[in-house]
Amino acid sequence: DPLAVDARHFRLEMDNNQVRVLRLHLGKGEKTATYAAQFAPLLVPLPAARLKTTDDKGAVNEATWRPGEVQWQMPGTAADENTGGEPYEAIIVEFKK
Repeated sequence: DPLAVDARHFRLEMDNNQVRVLRLHLGKGEKTATYAAQFAPLLVPLPAARLKTTDDKGAVNEATWRPGEVQWQMPGTAADENTGGEPYEAIIVEFKK
């Protein structure tokens, strides 16, 4: 659970019986702790961003996103690193059903 392992970067925005909404904030060059995403989340970056994601097997994925570009992600274990030149912030929506 991202909140349990990295409360410094993840903040709970909303939680009910249908969804949990998190806010992720990474300063320039910051990394999250490795976390497990139980549900397939919808991710919406707020500013433009460059992110490097490393999964639990060591596979690396680097992505560049435009502001508001909706991303559907698969559940799994990973760590994220802000490789862009500005702070990164995103809204993460986890659907429980």
